[in-house]
Amino acid sequence: MQNTSTPPRNQHETRRRALFLALAGPTASGKTDLSLALADALGAEILCVDAMQVYQGLDVGSAKPAPDERARVVHHGLDLVSPLENYSASRFAAEMEPLLEDAVRRERPLILCGGTGLYFRALLEGLFEAPDPDPGLREALKRRALAEGGAALYAELEARDPVAAAGIHPNDERRVIRALELMEQTGETVSALRARQKRKTWADQTVYFGPRRDPGDLANRIQIRTRWMFDNGLVDETRRLIDMGCDESHTSLQALGYKECRDFLLGRMTREEAAEAVERGTRQYAKRQMTWFRRQFDVNWIDWKKEESLEEKCNICLKLWINLR
Repeated sequence: MQNTSTPPRNQHETRRRALFLALAGPTASGKTDLSLALADALGAEILCVDAMQVYQGLDVGSAKPAPDERARVVHHGLDLVSPLENYSASRFAAEMEPLLEDAVRRERPLILCGGTGLYFRALLEGLFEAPDPDPGLREALKRRALAEGGAALYAELEARDPVAAAGIHPNDERRVIRALELMEQTGETVSALRARQKRKTWADQTVYFGPRRDPGDLANRIQIRTRWMFDNGLVDETRRLIDMGCDESHTSLQALGYKECRDFLLGRMTREEAAEAVERGTRQYAKRQMTWFRRQFDVNWIDWKKEESLEEKCNICLKLWINLR
């Protein structure tokens, strides 16, 4: 199976040797298995680029690499903070950048694996400088969210800046409000602000790959994974978060799976309704991830049929990696 994208432009625009292999794309597409196979082949370590895997205790619901996988290959970017904290893309970039510097110094490839587009952008390209939050404006937006519902604010963001909206989950009320706040403060879209940002150069040493599944196959994988999560500790994880004091103001409980399990534990929906809501939300999220990565990065998409093996896909990536470096 051949990749269906053109070689990344940045590989032709620079003479710097690529050291970062980024596996980006939709949830449940097979990124974790592929990252492990590539790490074994390249003798590389893995940096997980995922906004929920940074939280301690969010293991099942964030599809965090299992203990045996972490024993097999060194992983970074996991369990960085308590779920009572609200982490950010800019903080992730600042804390993980030394890993990139170390990879360059040692001339040893590093695999970046995840589905959080904003974290990839912050780490590899940088984020734009933004004005300080406006407490009055933010409070007004929060009141609107309470009165109209978070979906109404997200719909407004989609209408005003669809590119920015594609990189934000509809349930992530904090980021939706921040995006609307920035547009009110500056009179510009978040996308326009990003376009003028001072760009880091790490992207020039990065080759992007993305496993791509048939929509029906991906939906089936999402269903299987969701049911597995509900049967293997997702509800218990959510209960522990609530017992710790996490509530709707914490990013950890805004994540897909945890929000729905919280509603189940509070009696707002049945277990089956919660599972169906997670499946539906995950399918929608996967579509937005594809939209975001297609627009933001030059990804070499690797079409992956359900009957094709991990070994075959790994070999395709390795051949492309050698050619594009």
